[in-house]
Amino acid sequence: MYARKALYAAILLAATGATTPALAAEAAADPNDLAPGVAQSTVDQMRGALVENRDGVVIGKLADVVRGEDGELLAVVRPGEVDSEPGVGALVPLANFSRHEDHLRATTGQTVQSVASARERPAVAAEPVPGDIHLRKLAEGGKLQELAEETEPLRPFSDLDLDHDGVLTSSEAHASTAISDAWQELDVNDDGVIDRSEASVLYDDMYEGAPPTAEEVSR
Repeated sequence: MYARKALYAAILLAATGATTPALAAEAAADPNDLAPGVAQSTVDQMRGALVENRDGVVIGKLADVVRGEDGELLAVVRPGEVDSEPGVGALVPLANFSRHEDHLRATTGQTVQSVASARERPAVAAEPVPGDIHLRKLAEGGKLQELAEETEPLRPFSDLDLDHDGVLTSSEAHASTAISDAWQELDVNDDGVIDRSEASVLYDDMYEGAPPTAEEVSR
């Protein structure tokens, strides 16, 4: 395992032309063993989040997630605005990240300067991954088309609200992976339930409004 880590770092150094270890993406001990907050998120949900290094210093923003040729998920960290200077940035194994509310922290020792000078694409053959599939699914592997087909459509609020009291309890929300995974973000007033206005944020993102109920479709 340690030999693999050393080889991986050496490949990154050679590809980027770096001369110091700080410019290499530091390989995680167990590739694709993602932290819970990261595993339950999608790329779209994390894109643009501030990234801190292991010392708590902001080193850039997460621009994207790609899959390396060995199947490992890699975060693309860029300095400044995520859409600036494409091709410039650092590749950091996603297994190195943990999520802290609206920002991410990685166990990397990289600095603002090393991120700004690193070249992301030449370091490793990589392919983009879908932005709307939970990273846990992507980490488990499988064909992207099959994973996309498994992505759960967001069920109508009225179908989930079994007792028709206008709110979703945790047990009702459990029937929807999309809502249960985003519970903390949706329950903005922290009252232990999700009302229609809170849920509308998710529906607007996915459907530009709540999808019709089964009764409405049959009319």
